[in-house]
Amino acid sequence: MSALLGKCDLKTISAAWRKPPVLAATLAVVLSGSGVTGVQANVPPAVPPGTPEIGAIWQGGEVNLDSFYPVPGNGGWTDSPVVLPAPGWTYRYELACLGSDGDSLLPGCVASQCDAAEEGQAVIWERAPSQVDDPMWERVGGTSCLYSEEPIDVMELIADEILEEFRSLSIDAGAVSAQPSPHTLRNAHTNFYATATEQVADFELHDQSIHLRAWPVQYEWNYDDGSALATFLDPGGVIESENIGEQTQTSHQYAETGDYAVRLSVTYRAVYQVNGGVEVPVPGDATFTATPLTVSVWRSVVNNFADNCLENPNGAGC
Repeated sequence: MSALLGKCDLKTISAAWRKPPVLAATLAVVLSGSGVTGVQANVPPAVPPGTPEIGAIWQGGEVNLDSFYPVPGNGGWTDSPVVLPAPGWTYRYELACLGSDGDSLLPGCVASQCDAAEEGQAVIWERAPSQVDDPMWERVGGTSCLYSEEPIDVMELIADEILEEFRSLSIDAGAVSAQPSPHTLRNAHTNFYATATEQVADFELHDQSIHLRAWPVQYEWNYDDGSALATFLDPGGVIESENIGEQTQTSHQYAETGDYAVRLSVTYRAVYQVNGGVEVPVPGDATFTATPLTVSVWRSVVNNFADNCLENPNGAGC
């Protein structure tokens, strides 16, 4: 190991792991928290801001997404956050795809795991205390990938476009219902309610399988009589027949007779999964419109009649 590092500079090592056929059985890049030990210690690590220390749970805030991190000392790019520099530790990697002879690569090993960019290598990272001579190396993390150039992060591309895709979906905003319907009375309370439900959609984005789950979170009513839009977090619901005409949370009173096309806009929130992975919140809501419901508002007329219909069957009101 030390002999290999003594003969090569950083560029030589970088060039070597870009060419799989000439890799040795245990080609190692030794890293520390301040640079590359034994190769170019004065090169500062290129670490993204806000990255956790080694040993911390990498969750990216809420969920664990695939990303690519620069290996300190211009050592390429890896999809494993375990090699981000931490004081007191030194890192190296071994190829994960070498056969038992130590020289040949296992068929299909690289292509099946590390195809986010050209010439990706499947590697296993190890670490050891920096201040210990001839230390015992321990593996950290499972098999990960190493690339000479930063791969295109498909997860980031999807995250940038998922809201637009969500808003373009044919989400069913549900139905508009009313009690009484289709006729109601002027100045009476007409109970309106929605029947929007949770929905799922499956599609592809950047050649990845996306499963999206959406549910309603807000309802905006337009009663078509010039009154202000009414916004509720609740869809409303059916009431008993003996209570029709009474005020409810989502009911409305019409002051004039006529036909009104009642419109409903439903706002949905969603999460998505990429290739069956963890659920990730869509960074924004989407609003969809239900088919309008036309209600006819009538007036009620009350008359007093003095005729006795038994004595005068042809009287007013008989």
